[in-house]
This record gives sequence, C-alpha cells and structure tokens, in this order.
Amino acid sequence: MIAKIKTNDEVYTATVFGFLGKGWKTRVIVMNKDNTALQIIKYWNPTRCVFELNTDDTGWITKGNFYGYDWIYEKLNKKLFGLQIDCDGILKKCQNMQSQVVDCEWYNVKNADDINNLDAVAINFHDACVDKIYKEADEDIIEFDAWGCRIILRLCECETNLYVGCGDAITQDGFWDGITESNMFIEDGYIYWVNNSQVNKSEDIHNDTMNRYFRAKSVKWKIVI
Repeated sequence: MIAKIKTNDEVYTATVFGFLGKGWKTRVIVMNKDNTALQIIKYWNPTRCVFELNTDDTGWITKGNFYGYDWIYEKLNKKLFGLQIDCDGILKKCQNMQSQVVDCEWYNVKNADDINNLDAVAINFHDACVDKIYKEADEDIIEFDAWGCRIILRLCECETNLYVGCGDAITQDGFWDGITESNMFIEDGYIYWVNNSQVNKSEDIHNDTMNRYFRAKSVKWKIVI
C-alpha cells in the first residue's frame, strides 16, 4: 500500500506497513521522510494526514486492531503499539521497500483496482464539493475539495451535469445537492462516476433527478495537498 503522508506541513510518498486502531483514532506505520526510521503517525491529527494512493494489501493480515504485514505485527509491542525494530533486519527491509516507491503526478483509471485507489484517496467523495470546472485543450477538468486535499480529474469526451458548488448547494426546490456515497464503474468503454452508491449501470443514472454524474472515455487524476 502506498500513501501520501503529511507531517509538519511537509508531504511525501511512503509505503504503508500497517494500520493500528479504527476510525478517528487510526494510526499508520510508515518510514519517515528521510527513510531513516519507522514511525507511527495519526491518520487524523486533527485533519487528515494520510492519503492512500494504492490500496494493494497483498500479504497483509488482520489481528485485532492491527491491519498490515505479519512481519511488522510480530515486532509490535502489543500493549503500547510501539515498534521494536532492532532485530531481524526489519528496518532494512522497510527501507528497501520505501526506496522502491515511485512518485507519480497523474494516475489513470482503467480497471477496478484503479477505481478502488481513487475511491480510497477521495474517501468515496463523501462530503466532497466541486470547486472548479473548466477546459484545457480537448479535456474537461473537474476539481473536487475532499477531506483535506484537492482531487483533480482530467476527462476526455466528457458528459456531465456536475456544476461548481455541487456537493454543498441547495436546489431551487430546497433540497440539499450533496455527495454522500459515490460510485464509479466502467461500461461499454466509458467510465462513469455517480454521486449515488446504488447506481452501477448507466441506464439507472437518470432515474433520480438528484443524481450527479460524469461519463468519460478516459479519466486521469491527481491529488494536491
């Protein structure tokens, strides 16, 4: 698993070795920015500090309130959730993994794994708000404010009814035009995003006038923290 880590107004990309706890008390095990030591940081402190870019958890286990690599779990102080890293080459192993992290600016959405990654970094676009919509050459750009970051989407051959302010607006009929749980899916060569987790096929998008969506031939995204 790979994430952007924000500490003391600095942002860097890191391998995530495990999560401790749940919800607002979640903590994350990562290397520090200099790749010299393991550290445990708060996911929320009080704002968001961890932004998952890649949710691949191959080789991870779940043990109580721990979710991560088994070889990290074995070196935890189970009472204090402290790290014991002075044996068995744990630190060196983590440093090697961290040194292989490649920092990308833009990510493509091409399959279900890519959708899961975008969903994770945007926290399902829950309570997100459309801040900007504009064009650059033949692409439509949509910028969301989402939980301590900005998600910028570059869309080709785009069709949408999203608008600036969507997610934090009241319609003329007095309804809140918000985003609670979104869904993204691929159908007939197009990528769809809908502000309704119950919609998973294009023919259902227009069943509700409050459904906000986009359809695009290709989707790229980046995160700005």
